[in-house]
This record gives sequence, structure tokens and C-alpha cells, in this order.
Amino acid sequence: MLLGTVSLSLMLLVPVMAACAQPAPAPAPAPAPTPAPAPQKTSFIVAGPPVEWGPYTEAVGWTEVINKYTDLTLTLESLPGGEAAVGQVVQGYADMGYPGNGSDAVALWHGIDEYSWSPAKNIRFLFGGISTNKMAFMTSGKTGIKTMADLKGKIIGRDIESAKEIAETNALLRTYGLDPEKDVKWHTISGGDEGWAEINLGRMDVVLDFAHEGLLSVQEDVGEVVIIGFEPEKLKQVEASNPELFRGYMSIRLEPGFIVGLKMSAPVNMMGIIVPAIASDELPDDIAYTVVMTIAAHAAEIAAVKSSTKEFAKEKMLYPAGVAAEIPWHPGAIKAYQELGLWTAEHEKQQQEALAAAR
Repeated sequence: MLLGTVSLSLMLLVPVMAACAQPAPAPAPAPAPTPAPAPQKTSFIVAGPPVEWGPYTEAVGWTEVINKYTDLTLTLESLPGGEAAVGQVVQGYADMGYPGNGSDAVALWHGIDEYSWSPAKNIRFLFGGISTNKMAFMTSGKTGIKTMADLKGKIIGRDIESAKEIAETNALLRTYGLDPEKDVKWHTISGGDEGWAEINLGRMDVVLDFAHEGLLSVQEDVGEVVIIGFEPEKLKQVEASNPELFRGYMSIRLEPGFIVGLKMSAPVNMMGIIVPAIASDELPDDIAYTVVMTIAAHAAEIAAVKSSTKEFAKEKMLYPAGVAAEIPWHPGAIKAYQELGLWTAEHEKQQQEALAAAR
């Protein structure tokens, strides 16, 4: 019996020992290392206006400030016109833009039937206020013309190839009760320079032109340059009646000395067209934030670029609520304006309405 008991015990023990002799399970594989984040892009293309346009100098100024004070590298590329500069941003060939004419940005936002361009809802405002394109009817002091009412019976120069300029001038005259077909005569020109030459020769009385440093040379040729005032309430009236024409416009008041050397005896109200810096909605928020905060911190340096930018300050970077309200501001720029204390409840309401319309 003892032998049987031992044998039975051994039989019971062998499976236990066999079980204990099983190899340990293989350790779980180590997790794959987390890939390092791709380095953030630091080089960006800025689509700018033609070199011969005044805003090109401004674009050079603010892009150099960004390159100087941040680790970003902005490369400014000149395009044939404002629409082309905006188009580069819309199509993704440029990250930011400075078209030199804000009405082009707003026009593309809505789409331009003339060119069969679809609405460009992917652009965002970064900042503005470095300058404003200042547009008005102008003449020589020799003509005796001083007000819009004085245009009746006069010869006005305009670019006949620009359907938009024809529509604009007609609308502006109607705002003052003038019939553009009966009360004035039109003279075909190919730009402001030709217009001033025709005025100097006595073949024309008035030209619709921009107020810029070039008026200093005009002043040498024609004597006194008269900027015909356009009252703020009249601009509101013409905007309300012709929203498709006067997008991106704002009323501005020019003080004597706004262009050093240009003779002005009194302030004058005129139409201003915004000159914004824009970006794609895909521009990272922190990049937009850095650009806006850097411009604000070094506004004085940008103001010194030329005489017409001397009044630039960080407070002018954010347009008043209601100006070009269709286009949203970039969220990175909004963060900067909030920290600068410039973003208001009116801006926020406008922003939400613009974003809703863009969807």
C-alpha cells in the first residue's frame, strides 16, 4: 500500500511540476516612439501691390519689421494689381497679402461677375491703418472750382475702359443732384497723370484721383491743387445706394500738412479706401498673433516709412466697426486686439455675422 500511495502522489505531482515548468509569457512589445512634431513653418509669402504703387513702400516697411523683430521670414512679391494680390492668397500661392486697395479684397469676397470669379470666403483681415487710399475729385486753383456743385457744366476726366470707375463717378455726381449725362462732359484719360496734364493744357477741368506724394509734382505744374470735399453724410448716402461699388470705403478728414509740401489752406473731407493686410484662413493663429503684436509694438518705425504714413499708430490697426464689415478678422489677430484693448462688443457682433455669412 505504501508503494501505491507513493506512486499516486508522484502521479499527482508530475502535472503540477510540469505546469510550473512552463516558460514565462513574452513581455509586451514596447510602444512605438511618438514621432517628433513637424517643425512649424516660419517662412511666408506676402503678395504685394505693383512696385510703383505707394502701398508697396508700406509693404516693404512692415514686412521688414516682422523680419527684424521675430524669427519669421516674410518674402514680399509684387503683383500686377490689387486683385492679383488678393487672388494669390485666395488660391493658396501666398500666405498673406497687402493688395494696396481694400476694395479689391472686399470685391473678391463677394465674387466679381466681370471676371467670373467665385466669392473668396477664405480671406481674413490682419490689420490696417498704415495708410488709406484718399480719393477725390481734384482740380487746379486756376479753374475756380471749389465744391461738388461747381462741377456742373465742367469737363471731367475718367478712364473709359474702367466700367467700375464710370459707375462710381456717375453715382458720386447723382449724390449731389448732378445728372452725369446732362450736367457734365466727360474726357477720356488713361489715368491721373494724363488727367492732370489735360487740366494743365486747359482741355479738362477736373479729375478723379488719389491724394499722394505725386501731387507735389502736380503742384509744380498746375499751381494750387484743389481737393474738392466730399462730406461724410454724402459718402454714407452713396454707399447705401450703391453697395456693390463702394465696398471698403470710409470717410476721412485730411489736415493741412498730411503731405509735407502740399499747400492746403483748410482741412477737407474725402473718400478713403482701406489698405488692409490680409491672410488666408489657414494661416496659423500664433503666426497671425505674432504679426499683429509686432506691428503694434513697432508702429512708430512703420509710421516713419514716408510722410503719408506718419500718423499710423496701433490704435488704427483695427478698423472701426462697420468698415468692410463683410470680411472676418483672423482669430489670431483678434486675440492680439483683445490684449491691446481694441476689440469691442461691436467688433465681436460684426465678426460673428461675417463668419455666419461665410459658411
